[in-house]
Amino acid sequence: MASKSLTAPTLVPTNESITKAPTTMTGGIAGSSRFVPESVPSIINSYNRSNIISEMSQFPPDSKRHPCSGITAGGIIGAAGGANIFYSYSTASEVSATPLANEDAYVGGIAGLMYGTQFQQNYYESNANVSVGIGGTITEDKEIVPQADIPSAVSPATQEDLKTKGFFDEGWQWYERGGDAPQFYSRTHPWRFTVEAGFANDGYPALRGNPNAQPPNQDLVAATNLVAKDPDNSYLGVDGRDFQVTWTPSVSSQTTGQSIFILPEDILLDTTIHQAIVVFADNTTKQWHGTADLKTDSAGNSLKGGNYIIYLISYNDEQSAQTSTIMTAISETSRSPGGGGSSDPTPIYSVTRLSGQNRVDTALEIAKAIYPKTVSNVVLATANTFPDALSGSVLAYKAKAPILLVGSSASDQEKILSYLESYLDKSGTVYILGGTSAVSQEMEGKIKLKGFNNITRLGGKDRYETALKIAEHLDLKSGTPLVFVNGENFSDALSISSTAAALQYPILLIQNNGISNSVKVKLSESKPTKVYLIGLEGVISKDLESQISQISTLDTANIVRIGGVNRYETSLAVVKAFKLSSHKICIATGNDFPDALLGSLYAANATAPMLLIDRTLSDNTLEYLKSQNFDNITIFGGEGAVKKEIEQKLLEAIKK
Repeated sequence: MASKSLTAPTLVPTNESITKAPTTMTGGIAGSSRFVPESVPSIINSYNRSNIISEMSQFPPDSKRHPCSGITAGGIIGAAGGANIFYSYSTASEVSATPLANEDAYVGGIAGLMYGTQFQQNYYESNANVSVGIGGTITEDKEIVPQADIPSAVSPATQEDLKTKGFFDEGWQWYERGGDAPQFYSRTHPWRFTVEAGFANDGYPALRGNPNAQPPNQDLVAATNLVAKDPDNSYLGVDGRDFQVTWTPSVSSQTTGQSIFILPEDILLDTTIHQAIVVFADNTTKQWHGTADLKTDSAGNSLKGGNYIIYLISYNDEQSAQTSTIMTAISETSRSPGGGGSSDPTPIYSVTRLSGQNRVDTALEIAKAIYPKTVSNVVLATANTFPDALSGSVLAYKAKAPILLVGSSASDQEKILSYLESYLDKSGTVYILGGTSAVSQEMEGKIKLKGFNNITRLGGKDRYETALKIAEHLDLKSGTPLVFVNGENFSDALSISSTAAALQYPILLIQNNGISNSVKVKLSESKPTKVYLIGLEGVISKDLESQISQISTLDTANIVRIGGVNRYETSLAVVKAFKLSSHKICIATGNDFPDALLGSLYAANATAPMLLIDRTLSDNTLEYLKSQNFDNITIFGGEGAVKKEIEQKLLEAIKK
């Protein structure tokens, strides 16, 4: 969002004489006023709620007026002491007119923190203090709620959990935190909470130390050696997008201190995040840019695959007296995209299996693994047959929605209703794939009785029309590539579903004997720049390929056929053709549709390839796995679908 310059508010402690050292606040960070540490209580007493509300009048008329406010007690370098007060705010026009509207954009500056993360680093030694705010990427698309509505915007369970950790209060209540100097904060946003890394019982341990200490801090030295200094690489971001890390310098005393991280609620409470990892980067040669390829934590302990909160701090040599602080990110840390050099520690190889008692339960397990917190949308498809759901992964990925399978029994349907009550926002949307013969009108009525009234049914007279309805609902730009698969079987569609979802390429179904008129119209109107045909000529004939070329007006170079002699070789060919960047590969049986269908969304969110396998592993599959740098395998389905001995062979293959 656009930055706005505001003059920092004046802090006037009771019965204290201070020398004002004003700074201009750009995009939400204000400067300081000098004071001695003993004056902290009087500053807090005088700068109370009424003062803060008064300061809010400085915000633009169309602002939602949501300051994230705090007073950090400490000192300013070269002064007797200091206090920093910071704000962030946004307006609807700013959100829509700036890089925040582009989900791939890196947002620089604290003004972007409404939809990202804040990193604040405070160094303490004598009266030295540094506070820096750095922007983040968009991690949530939540609408800013009015201040008065904040308590109701956070679930009671979330409030209680955060209260017990001391992360959240419902109003403008000041309270003190321990540390080298008192910390006072007021929380005003339901999806942003403070994590103080210094408290071990919070589960977010931090590595602290002076990067220039003599003798050197060996933990910091070890962490420094883990950081790659290639500015062209990038992190795998919160939801799979590339995350370019940019470092901004600020003056520092280079002493020990306390780190404070403000994170969105879904990140803070995400049970899939293992812990915080702190990394220091010696950036004397390539200043202000770099990426990390983490295999171990800062103490040298090996990391298993999974999500971590990465705390990055870089510094220059002592003579330059500069420090740069880095935003936090969530990253798959066993191996960064692109792998690492020969000096990297040996990766930890692992296998994860996601399964349930039946396909309905498996869908629920995968849904919770992808989205452990509240979701805004859910996609429902029948558990009994495959056609309606074949194209659903692309829609589900765009809507950030899990795919659930609706069974015909009352108990299976009750499981879906229970999930909706626990995970779906009341204002969220339920997408139903297929007509009432797939997911009944009765089931739709049960969903409405639970209070979910935003229901969109995407169904046609047959599977081909349903796939077309889904593609039309995606509302993609003209020129977007299209994927064609034979609608008579599920395997080829499942081979491409995760890749199509990640790339947002609609999947259209065609018949053996021709292309329906409605699909022809969609092909002509879409003006795709490329068309992918999944399967050899026995699946999609040469005649159909010619029709597609004629209707789309594409030359043969832009009609790409990907296939193999059977469904497993086709799946392998798709994986090789698109080369998704990930250290993880997803596996499902190709003998039935549910596991691969449900796993495709998981794979898309992890930007991981999905490989269909038979009851035995082919030589081509094993050779491919050995040639790659995978260190994690995620298997969908129980041992009845993928046997334990196959799991072991897969693990041996990636270990080479």
